Amino acid sequence: VFDFLFRGFFKKKSTVNFLFFSKMHNFFTLFDLPEQFNLNEKTLKTRFVALQTQFHPDNFAQQSETQKLNALKHSTLLNDAFQCLNNPIARAQHLLQLVHHPLDLHNNTAMPQSFLIQQLTLHEELEEAKKSNNINALENLFHQIDEEESQTLNQLNHAFEQQDYSLASTHLRALMFLSKLKIAVSN
Repeated sequence: VFDFLFRGFFKKKSTVNFLFFSKMHNFFTLFDLPEQFNLNEKTLKTRFVALQTQFHPDNFAQQSETQKLNALKHSTLLNDAFQCLNNPIARAQHLLQLVHHPLDLHNNTAMPQSFLIQQLTLHEELEEAKKSNNINALENLFHQIDEEESQTLNQLNHAFEQQDYSLASTHLRALMFLSKLKIAVSN
């Protein structure tokens, strides 16, 4: 599938390049991976490296300016696609976009009350541990959040498997909260 797609990519006609980019908005297709949340990261990395090696701009140094520019665009697309699929939050957002499920993550922050209370408690524990410079408390909090994050990833995967995109969106927002809190604990 890659040879067919990429042969057309490096032709001189700009319409071929436009068609390539417009059809490749699905990053799973680009790496020939199934459209699912849970993916084999080793396979993703292997395919990324193979494609990046084959289509790296340095390989087109002796080609026309158009082909050089196309190679650069393609390399950028591969990098963006890899970064997206390699990150669980970005991958979930991409999957929801592919099924045309509205994200509106910045405006729709509605979460179950129990989750919000848990987040407030965790934030209070974080502030107290930082205020008292309690390294053990920070480490325990980090591990607690890490466990919550792992459970949320499993719930997110299950929601995608059940094609329950509203629930997947809720779990995605929870994962985003936990990810930000985990960063705050690390700092």
